[in-house]
Amino acid sequence: PSDRDLRAAATDCMELRSSCYAKVETALLIHLCAHSTEISSKCATCFGLLCDEAEIVGHERYTNNTFVANYSVYRELAITGVCHTGRVAQQKAITTLLRRIDRQTSANLLAWEEAYARWNTYVGPMNDESIGENRQATKAALRKMTMVVPRPHLNDNQQDVIWEFTNLTGFLCALGGVCVLTTSDKQAKPGKQTVLPSHKIEEYLSSLLDLVVCDNIAVRNVAKMCAGTTLSPAVYCLLFRDLQAEMRKNFGDSGQINLTELTTLFVDQTISILKLILENENDQDNDISLLSDLEDMILPIMKYVGQLVQGVPALQTKCKLCGLLEVMMERRQFIVFKNEFSFRCQLIDDVLQWTSEFSDVQSSNPAAEQPDQNLGKQVKKLRKDLDYQCLKAISALLRALPLQGDTNESKSKAFSKYFSFFTILLTRIRKNPGSALIPQLPEATITALSNLVSANIEHGLEYFVTMGYHEDHETRSAFLKVLTNILNQGVQPFDASADDPVDKYYKLTELMLEDDLTVALALCDATGLTDADHLAQILVRFFEANDRTVDLLREVIALEVCRTEAANTLFRRNSMATKLLAAYTRLIGGPYLKDTFSVVMKTLTAKALTFELDPDKLDAREQLAVNLENVKTASAMFLDAIHASIPLCPRPLRQICFYLKDLVGRKFPDHELTAIGGFMFLRFLCPAVVSPENYGLATVVSADLKRGLLLVTKVLQNLANQVLFTKEPFMHDMNSFITEKLPLINDIFTQLAEVPEGDNMSAMLPDEQKEQDLAHLHYCLSKSLEKITRVLTSPKLNKPQESRANILNRLTNIMSQLGPPPESADDKPLRTSTLLSNPAASSLTSNLIEKFMDRLDLATNTDFLREKNIFYHSGSTKDKVPVLYLIVRNITPDIPCNLLASHIFKVGKPFTHGPFSVVVDCTLGSQLNQVPTTWCNTLAKVFFYAAEQLQAVYIINPNHWFKKYAKRLTKLISSRTCKKFVFLSNATRIFEYIAEPDCGLPASTLAVERTVKATYTNVAKYTQYNKKDTVVRISSDLLHLMSVKQYIVFGHPTVLIDLYPLDKIVDIVMLDEVEFVIKFDAGGQKAISLRSAMPSEQIIQQLRATLKNLQSESRRVAPAEQRTFRPSDVPGTLLNMALLNLASSTNGLRVAAYNLLRSLSTTFSFSARLQLLEAPGLSIPRNTQHLVVQISERLAASEPKLTLEFLVESLHGMNKTDKFGQQLCLHYIKPWIPNLSLFCKPSNVNDERVAKVREVINAMIAFTIKETAEMGSVVYSKLWKIMGRQADLIDLVLDRLIVETEDRVGEILENIVVAMASQNAQLFSGKIIHRLLRMMARCEDVRDLADYEHWGPMTVHVRLLLMLSFHNLVAVQLFLPELLHITMMLFSTGCSRTRAVVHSLIINIVHALYTSSDTAEEKLQTLKFNLSELHQLQFRLLFGITSNAASPFSKRVGKDEQQEKVSPTAVERIAHALLSVLNCLSPINNASGTARLARWISLTSAATFTHNPPLQWRAFITLGVISQSHDLVNENQVLQVLLALRNTLQASLSSSAADSDFLCTSIIMCLSRLYEHMLPSSKFFPPMFWLAMTIIQIGDPRLFGAGVSLLESVIKTLDETGCLRDVGLAGYCMHIREEGMLPAMMDKLDDSVGISFKSNFSFALAAHLLKGLRQPSFKTATVRALSCIVDIVAKDSAPAGLLGYLAALLPVCGDMGHLRHIFLTAGEVRHHQFLFSEQMVSDNDSAALLYTFLATVLKNSDFEQEQLFILEALREGVQMLPDAFPVCTDILDPKLKALLKNSENKAIIEASLGILRSRAASPYLDTSKFSLSSLNQIGFAGLPNCDCFPTQLSGAEMKRQTITKIAISLVDWLFDFR
Repeated sequence: PSDRDLRAAATDCMELRSSCYAKVETALLIHLCAHSTEISSKCATCFGLLCDEAEIVGHERYTNNTFVANYSVYRELAITGVCHTGRVAQQKAITTLLRRIDRQTSANLLAWEEAYARWNTYVGPMNDESIGENRQATKAALRKMTMVVPRPHLNDNQQDVIWEFTNLTGFLCALGGVCVLTTSDKQAKPGKQTVLPSHKIEEYLSSLLDLVVCDNIAVRNVAKMCAGTTLSPAVYCLLFRDLQAEMRKNFGDSGQINLTELTTLFVDQTISILKLILENENDQDNDISLLSDLEDMILPIMKYVGQLVQGVPALQTKCKLCGLLEVMMERRQFIVFKNEFSFRCQLIDDVLQWTSEFSDVQSSNPAAEQPDQNLGKQVKKLRKDLDYQCLKAISALLRALPLQGDTNESKSKAFSKYFSFFTILLTRIRKNPGSALIPQLPEATITALSNLVSANIEHGLEYFVTMGYHEDHETRSAFLKVLTNILNQGVQPFDASADDPVDKYYKLTELMLEDDLTVALALCDATGLTDADHLAQILVRFFEANDRTVDLLREVIALEVCRTEAANTLFRRNSMATKLLAAYTRLIGGPYLKDTFSVVMKTLTAKALTFELDPDKLDAREQLAVNLENVKTASAMFLDAIHASIPLCPRPLRQICFYLKDLVGRKFPDHELTAIGGFMFLRFLCPAVVSPENYGLATVVSADLKRGLLLVTKVLQNLANQVLFTKEPFMHDMNSFITEKLPLINDIFTQLAEVPEGDNMSAMLPDEQKEQDLAHLHYCLSKSLEKITRVLTSPKLNKPQESRANILNRLTNIMSQLGPPPESADDKPLRTSTLLSNPAASSLTSNLIEKFMDRLDLATNTDFLREKNIFYHSGSTKDKVPVLYLIVRNITPDIPCNLLASHIFKVGKPFTHGPFSVVVDCTLGSQLNQVPTTWCNTLAKVFFYAAEQLQAVYIINPNHWFKKYAKRLTKLISSRTCKKFVFLSNATRIFEYIAEPDCGLPASTLAVERTVKATYTNVAKYTQYNKKDTVVRISSDLLHLMSVKQYIVFGHPTVLIDLYPLDKIVDIVMLDEVEFVIKFDAGGQKAISLRSAMPSEQIIQQLRATLKNLQSESRRVAPAEQRTFRPSDVPGTLLNMALLNLASSTNGLRVAAYNLLRSLSTTFSFSARLQLLEAPGLSIPRNTQHLVVQISERLAASEPKLTLEFLVESLHGMNKTDKFGQQLCLHYIKPWIPNLSLFCKPSNVNDERVAKVREVINAMIAFTIKETAEMGSVVYSKLWKIMGRQADLIDLVLDRLIVETEDRVGEILENIVVAMASQNAQLFSGKIIHRLLRMMARCEDVRDLADYEHWGPMTVHVRLLLMLSFHNLVAVQLFLPELLHITMMLFSTGCSRTRAVVHSLIINIVHALYTSSDTAEEKLQTLKFNLSELHQLQFRLLFGITSNAASPFSKRVGKDEQQEKVSPTAVERIAHALLSVLNCLSPINNASGTARLARWISLTSAATFTHNPPLQWRAFITLGVISQSHDLVNENQVLQVLLALRNTLQASLSSSAADSDFLCTSIIMCLSRLYEHMLPSSKFFPPMFWLAMTIIQIGDPRLFGAGVSLLESVIKTLDETGCLRDVGLAGYCMHIREEGMLPAMMDKLDDSVGISFKSNFSFALAAHLLKGLRQPSFKTATVRALSCIVDIVAKDSAPAGLLGYLAALLPVCGDMGHLRHIFLTAGEVRHHQFLFSEQMVSDNDSAALLYTFLATVLKNSDFEQEQLFILEALREGVQMLPDAFPVCTDILDPKLKALLKNSENKAIIEASLGILRSRAASPYLDTSKFSLSSLNQIGFAGLPNCDCFPTQLSGAEMKRQTITKIAISLVDWLFDFR
């Protein structure tokens, strides 16, 4: 018959055929378990025949045929079952295929049940009903089974029994999945089943687990292998549940472990089963992902195994468990962990305890006590093997594991602990090679270190850098291998661009933006709604910055549509998709909203319309019909505006509308337009309409308009949803409007879904925002990494498992490379809180908060409290309620209560207006952490309204202190609130309320429970008053004392758990076998007395062992010095380690360094072709210096970007190596030094790289200081001479050198300067001079240069110039003007050593000029003379050097002796001396017109006319001295000097201390010198005499000397220029006095002084100078000036014109030989007789002036010569001119009386008596005609007082100010003269 006929016949008997198929299928499945391979093969063949028949008949006709449901498996079974002929191979192939049956049918279910019944017959006891009723007895019987019960047909062959039992066991495991799968048999009937299939598989699994610990080893192995290798993945969850239930039985209620032989065997078998499951090659990746709660399975096993007594079984079990952990980590990408990283860290800590480094401190080894030495050897071998297995497990656990901790410090501490362990282990292996029985142990340790560092490079590189210079070469080699492994793994944890905020996140950005956006979507799924808004904004900005926002939104729209089951809920719930869409519209839609709605809003705002439609709210003045029309009109206006603005709608929004229409239309036809409405209207347009002020559409909205906009929004939303109003009756009238506008709204949606041509315009985001978003994205990913891992490993994700695993690996690697997110990244905007609905409550709350804020300083920054993690928000509960955390132990007594309350207020307030929960962590809380109840009361009152919103308060680890404290708080908390308290004495129970990934409890709190190592019950704690039953637990760092009794706290019963840090234990004292005392140091010693029902030795031993472990962990290896490393530092750092060790004396280390260098060049793609190859068995010669230097030179040229990091590390490494290594370093860093200039360009002034260059320079200087004694010449040659050639580096070097140091160090730094300057003297010295000049120009804020903040650096610069000045390294020919200027400004300043430095500098300068000048011999001799003169004592004194011991090289002292300040005269003398040096270099012995003098004048002028109190006065004097020709003195210069004089005089009016620093004096002195070279044609030339006289008349002693010098200079210059010819001094000056406003000023001046120039010029001039004759400090200058005047006036004037000058001079000078020709005209007369001769005194007025003048001089004269001259002159006068004599009697009589009374000089007495006699005898003495008052008529009323300064007279200050003002007016007049 044909196939067609067969098909037709088959159709006629379909029901019968299906039934037969089922029975045959069941029979064949059962017989697959037969002990005979032939039977199994026949069954497989039969399956093939059935498959052939099914293919012939056709699958589509077998709709009710159960066989077809698993057709593909049976077809493969037909082939596989026949191909494998061996029993084991055949059964393995069969069970492998049966595991893949994924459809439950009546046939396969019946087969399983039948096989299960047969299996029960083999295990015997299950058939005994009496036993079966008692499950515990059954389990015990199964475990004691020693053999399998045979079936009847297998009586004689026990092996066949075992085979069939094994096959049945494997069959039941493999096909067990059908018991939990969904049936595909629609016609199947349960029949008489009384037990559901899932219950039967549970029974089977329970029995199977009983068999894994039975006494029959064969049965035990069969059960173990079947459970581990053949069990269907669908049953994994049931298996794990049973395993966990069994494991829980091993722990008591308080966590104590019940150690028995049977439970130990069960744990051992469980480990094997888990390992077999994970190793199963036949499992698909999705099968492994079904292993749920693996953490809950592994942790109890770890805890149990950790308590096993050390022996052979325990060591073997630990080895197995290590193997399990290793396999688990190999498959980790397919396993769903709840908290993977914390879980792995905990496993590492536990495994570390098993290694020989820690296990030695545990309980004593039983094997050591055994007499059997073979057993001891076995234990020793197993312990070494366990070390290796532990290292492999730790290595696997560390791979890509970022260490966990609340802070970076805790993470670094964890790294240090692991690093210490590996270091100690490597050291032990090196010192005792025999201790490592396993030769792979060192390599395993290196691999573990590699994994540790690669995932935590930010915490560990400093440790490795330290070990890279370890003194032991083997250890160093091991660590270089670790670094090589990290690079070879391709992890690339070191990215030189990681310091750039954008480049740092390049890889993360790349992963986020991959085409399918898997990571971004996983992040969205892993983020709860409480954080969704924040994340949505970040993602939108991030993707917009990368032009991928539309792609992201398309993906989330597709997911949202896929996950939505009903069209009416599409995009209407709060989800990540709607949050993203809303955030995107806000980002780019603002301008569009303004363009669309601005006109409408202006129109509506301008009209005062009403809109209320609700009759209950309608105002009496309003009409409902009018309002209805207004609402319709407004709605139409908005709708028309939207329709008209469609062309303006941003293209991305229209793209989104297109995607919505397309994706929604596929799943929900006819709903695509409403989906667009849900997006555009609900999320975008309607919010802008209802709240226009929030979108910038309006500033003020009236209440009526706000109500109208709300109604319009309702209308628009219903239009978008295309539904009529039904729930709100008052809106029914708008239904007609909706119906009318439906075509329009549909047209709007249709047009919006049409995407115009063109490109999308991205929103412009500032770079700062992009960087901030990247940091926030980093934070979000870091926070949600565990959740993302679960999402990516979930089978629900529609993506190949291999691809998901690859993405997850990349993500975890990137996150580990990035390290912790920036601290500021977790600062996200808090959600906006709403106002209280109750106005009264709002008012009350406002008042309370206002009072609260008055008590607090809320403006105070409390960020430091945020860093302490006292009170913060983190995550939410499972009910999506935000959670606030209060960590009690972080509250310390030093925190002010007001700041703490302020912090709690700031953090808590945003969350208290909605539902929230609080977690109070009382772990380790004590009285020190207690907050005063007054502040608790304040906070309770402020937050009283929050009680209604408070959902729960979770109290973690309450203790006895909290119980007492709670009593004080009870009255503050209402009973209603107390009911919300939940007490948790186990911190992990918080996960019942808060999902573990969302939990914000500190890791240390969770570790309290997770790190418990031992638990002891039946312990009593004795106090002073009573006994308390207690459970003692010991964790890794804490002692737990948990009460058995429950105490009532806040109305809830709870146990109390007191925690004591183990490191506070001082001593443990055992009193007897059961009682012991633990002594603590808790701010004073505290003792706890405990009594145990068991021997206390066990508890004490465990305590001491744990304490010893804790102490050993604390002795961790720390980096020798704290150094901060960044990813960009790593290439240069490792390069130095490779180069330095490449020349090691150990071949292994040289090879390790070579391999590291090769890995570096490969990993970082060095452009230099180094042609390195890593190969085994390399032998590298010892002398590799040439190779190292060659490689360094090539890399320096090709990889300049490595310069900074390489040099920093090289210089750091030089301090840790021997002299040979230091020599090598100096050679290979030499080519890198020029590269430093690349990082010091002007544009990089504020760049971090400049700071790095400074770090390099500091390291170079430090090394030079340290090694100068032994390597000084090499260091100066290899380092500093190269540095001296780099112009851009000199300033940075000098910045470091100016720091004041010790004397010896200072000498070394000076040597550095000399070495650098030797390469470019002109450049280097120019830099120093320029810097010094710049500092000198900036000391305007001090009056004394020694008080200048940069005085110290200035002295260092001068000292450096001194060091360079010898042998002309200072380029004296080029910089001579600058050096002379520096000398003038700084000499005689500071301490004696500094003064000596300046003095020696000028000597060295002159010496350098002599030795370097190419000039005539006579000029050299002049220089030599100047050099000798400068060294004379007088010049040393001028330079302020008063001690012979003062030297530039004398010891520096902090405070020198008090030094005299330099005088203006000294400055003038030094300026002349230096000018003389400069003149020597001129061909004509005059530097005028030379460039050098011009430069010196320029520098001096700059200092002269700039406010700079310490230097300005010196500059004025110097300027006057060096401006020595008419060409150098110009009008502008004089104008500037006069202006400075005016300003100084003006300042003196308000300060009596004016000119205290010689400024005014120096200006006048400068003016004196400038006047000598001023041209007569200058407008300032003629009136200068009167300016000088005005200054003299001010009467200030500080100005008088300078004024006299100016007067002398003016008179001399007037005479030399011929201005006095024919007119004389008086004639010229009086003529000038008549110019402009000068007469008025001078007359006023004469009146104020009482001396008139108009009356008598000579007496007026002499009178003003008279006070100078009376002061010793001015006498010489005054006499010189008067003598000059007499000489000049005597040329052209009659003798009478000299009378005033002679009256002043003759008493003082006596004989004046140069005036002999004048005296000869009077004949042979004495000088005093000459004064009263007729030719000298022409009238009585002149005589009166002469008498008064002489009497005034005599009045204060103390010299007998003067007194005698005047007395004789007066005696002569009274005889010759008696009429005028009475004018002086009032002045003269007191003096005559004194002389007659006190004088012993006969001549004086005789002269005095002679005057008296003449007065008595003369008939012409008429006192009525001439008296002292007569002087007023002559204009000389002030003459009697002119011999002293006004400060000695009353009213002097007022008079001084008057004259000063006249002087100021005179200077002002000079500016406009002519």
